[in-house]
Amino acid sequence: MVMCRCGRQTGIKTSWTDINPGRQFYTCVQLRSRCKFFAWIDPPMCPRSVQVIRGLMDTKVVLENEVKFLREEVRMYKEQVAEMENKNPRVVLNRDTCLIICWILFFFCPYLYLSLAVFKFMQLM
Repeated sequence: MVMCRCGRQTGIKTSWTDINPGRQFYTCVQLRSRCKFFAWIDPPMCPRSVQVIRGLMDTKVVLENEVKFLREEVRMYKEQVAEMENKNPRVVLNRDTCLIICWILFFFCPYLYLSLAVFKFMQLM
């Protein structure tokens, strides 16, 4: 347990600066404290580790932005679909009807094929 200059127990935070990415340090938990206590927990990282972590952080930012963009795009498409369905309710009915017909054909076609195969087999005998 590490105590700061105020006599309180310190908190542990993580630095995400370019110089010290991922390094943990002790700091005073008192908000707006005047003691400004600061001490590193772990030793400095090697330059390669710093470079790798920076690259990972950059990639994370790019991916977060891409996710944000894609979520906005999905939201816009959902709005467009809802707008189309409101303008023409038959679109929903036609879609549901098509699904039902597809399922019927999906189950009926193999039955029909097997029936014809058995019928042809019986004719050969």
